[in-house]
Amino acid sequence: MSSGCAGGGPRSMRFTKMDDPVKGVGFVAIYFAYLEDELDELLGQSGHLFTLPDKIDRWKFRDKAKWLQKQLRTTFDTYAYLHSDEERARAESILTACREAALKRNDIVHLPIFGDRKGGAMQKDLSGKMRPLDVAKIYRFAEHVFDLGGAVYGLHFVISRLLKARETVAS
Repeated sequence: MSSGCAGGGPRSMRFTKMDDPVKGVGFVAIYFAYLEDELDELLGQSGHLFTLPDKIDRWKFRDKAKWLQKQLRTTFDTYAYLHSDEERARAESILTACREAALKRNDIVHLPIFGDRKGGAMQKDLSGKMRPLDVAKIYRFAEHVFDLGGAVYGLHFVISRLLKARETVAS
């Protein structure tokens, strides 16, 4: 079982106060660290199913998710079992969401945030243009990342069933 809170903690995290952009960005960073840990744990378990590339632990999160997604597609094609089509679609969806979340995380965490004269928050985009920052949106994204960690944790069961299917075919 993972040491990260995303998989082992509460099933859902909802914020009631969403007015501090710095705290929101902090929650995104922390929950994404849990998500990254959960994906690493899943890759570790996957090492019993297929050979992991050298130094995969140094890869970017998106690259790890993409590689695992490709490996699972091939493995599902090889070892079918009851409900494997549904689990394949779920794994595909979760790992795609992980890759998309990584892009959004980069925008939230790596772009500078400034206060405006009216007490609101602004963020400078990559072109240098200032835009209003929807702080509640950052908190909602943090909640999404937290939930995504739980979904990745659930993929451990998929890996276990694929291992069992491989054993059944081998015997």
